[in-house]
Amino acid sequence: MHKSRLYYLPFFLLFLICFDGIAQNYNFTIDSLEGNQNYLCSIELSPDHKTLAISTAKDQILFYDISSKRIIRKAESQGFRWGSYMRWSGDGNYLLLIQQYYTDWAMNKDLPSKVAVMDVSAGNILYVKNYVNTACFTANNRSLAVLDKGTITFYDVRSGDEIKKFSPPDAAFSFAFADEGKKIAVAQFAKEDDLKNIPSIRNDKKAIKESVKFRQVVKFYDAESFKPLFMADDIFDIVFAMRLSEDERSLFLFNAPNIRLRLNSGAKRNGYLQVADPLTGKVSRTTYATNAAEPVFKESRFGNYFAAASVEQRFAVINTVQVYNRTTGDLLKIFKNDFRILENTHIGRASFEFLPDGETMAIGYGNKLVFWKFLE
Repeated sequence: MHKSRLYYLPFFLLFLICFDGIAQNYNFTIDSLEGNQNYLCSIELSPDHKTLAISTAKDQILFYDISSKRIIRKAESQGFRWGSYMRWSGDGNYLLLIQQYYTDWAMNKDLPSKVAVMDVSAGNILYVKNYVNTACFTANNRSLAVLDKGTITFYDVRSGDEIKKFSPPDAAFSFAFADEGKKIAVAQFAKEDDLKNIPSIRNDKKAIKESVKFRQVVKFYDAESFKPLFMADDIFDIVFAMRLSEDERSLFLFNAPNIRLRLNSGAKRNGYLQVADPLTGKVSRTTYATNAAEPVFKESRFGNYFAAASVEQRFAVINTVQVYNRTTGDLLKIFKNDFRILENTHIGRASFEFLPDGETMAIGYGNKLVFWKFLE
């Protein structure tokens, strides 16, 4: 029996999706990770630039030697069913694990999570802290700092014992260390007095009123005395995450508008990344857009490129990695992570890492690892 042309339409559309994704993803190779069956959640390069820590679902972390391209060790991370984000300590002795969820975000606020510190050499978890907004190691590798309900608490990195506390006024959801650990940048709910020092809105009464209700500022403090130093010279939306570049010249901030201030079509959290000078607080005009609710974002080793995870919402949601020229902010390449369409595997995370050569990226591709020559 003759079939209607409409019968073939779904197959044709699926072909277009797959073809379009494959066309973007050239010059890459795939490593099956010795038959790993769990999707990859995050990838982090060790401080000595020799090893990738790869977090997977089902409570497992793989340590992958870049030179030999093989897994050299595995460690169990009990209690991280959906996987974890990770950060290395500066000396490479510890890994900070940050809980991921199936749905990784909440509307207009941060979703508190569990964090744990792992002894890398032993492969075991030392302690766990719950209901955390942000956590990071101090520059001297002696402490873990945790933001919880507006207070930053410092714990001994090995024992987990409390050392000291700092409660910045009106603290929101994120902070980061800067200037070799001498400064702390803290996102805080905006107050009218703060806005008098921001040139872009200080003479706009409507903007000031909206900012007090819905927006945030970033203030810098001395990390020892906790005395206020200065404030970033621009207003921010809700700052959900910060990350200092490896050379410590740039502080990247992921923020997204409060939906009561700006309702977006499409992605519910339509965010963007800004860049501040951590020594002066001056905010660059260069911004990077992302549709990911909780994006991974990193600068390349030599500071030439910047990448952020995002998503494309078409007939299906496709994770992407967007690579930008760090100086101009121009979008250079997009890797479309279309494994779910082609393989029908479980939902994966848009995880990636720049490799030491400055021209290759390791990208989570479902339960496999992709090496992408993004400059070719």
